[in-house]
Amino acid sequence: MHEGKYTQAEVNAWNRVVVKVFSEVMERFTQANHRYANKIMMAQQQTIVELSSPIISLKDHTALLPLIGNIDTARGMSLLESTLQQCAEKRVTRLFIDLSGVHAIDEVSAYQLSQLIESLHLIGIDTTLSGLHPDIAMKAVKLQLPFDKVTVKSTLAQAINTIK
Repeated sequence: MHEGKYTQAEVNAWNRVVVKVFSEVMERFTQANHRYANKIMMAQQQTIVELSSPIISLKDHTALLPLIGNIDTARGMSLLESTLQQCAEKRVTRLFIDLSGVHAIDEVSAYQLSQLIESLHLIGIDTTLSGLHPDIAMKAVKLQLPFDKVTVKSTLAQAINTIK
């Protein structure tokens, strides 16, 4: 349409400007998309953390913490912080921790579980463990974890039957 009106040097200069602008637009879009994806991922991780250690109120300041799945070091640390905070918020005085859905726990997490029980004791919460699998019990004994401040029942039903 405008053949011969513009020199090749002018066309090349415009081309460089267009390519530069598109590159900047793409870079900014990619950065914004990355920030948005990270924000969504952080929200999802927070939801997962909250769901991985739900404190369920039963009655008279009694609550249940049912644990399901494997407990690794990261989950164990999150469990410690989340459980203490939720128990304080809900004014729990007695907590049942049911481990019948936990089939594997690493040594650090077993230690963290004992630290959770000790911490609960220090803030005045009586703790009852139920549903310990044999391998978890063996790890606790092997690590010489102090479970003297906790009541242990073989099933959740036995533990809940102790509610007065």
